[in-house]
Amino acid sequence: MSRSQITKVVIHNGVNIMNTLPRTMKINRMSSTRLGDEMGYSQSNISKMSHGKTELQFDSVKSMLDKMPDNQFLAMDIANRLIGVSVPIINGNKVMKESLAMAIKAMPELNQSIDAIKESLDELTIPVDELTEKDLIDPMKAINESWDVVLYLTNFIAFVSEEHHLSMQQSLNERNVKWKMEGITA
Repeated sequence: MSRSQITKVVIHNGVNIMNTLPRTMKINRMSSTRLGDEMGYSQSNISKMSHGKTELQFDSVKSMLDKMPDNQFLAMDIANRLIGVSVPIINGNKVMKESLAMAIKAMPELNQSIDAIKESLDELTIPVDELTEKDLIDPMKAINESWDVVLYLTNFIAFVSEEHHLSMQQSLNERNVKWKMEGITA
């Protein structure tokens, strides 16, 4: 079977951070005036970013994250909105925003993902050129269930990091070193 998919990768020049900037500034005890001064922006520009009236430009992302060390949710929000290959932050009304809630939500999602992966094992052994549309149902379910796990576990890591004043990025960098040493990543 021949399948053709058009994949469009979009990397935006700027990102609306109104959902995460005010909280990140509060956690870091950072005023819009001080953040603006440290980044070379006006207080007005930072205020506009906080209210969604202007976007943080791509070339200023690192500077903003460096100025506010407790930034896991801001970093996740930016990554999701700029490139779209990472999960969003959980900020809706249907779930409590804390590490315990994320752990509780992640556990059944893990089980559902494992079950879906098990169900797709037979399709994963079929050569790609022999797959039918029906053969894609189980692998797609495994992908979707796995994304749910990634959503909750990534947010779990962010909440634990925030609650205990740990650096999510530093812990990931340390794991990257470990994975490289074990030959898992290059």
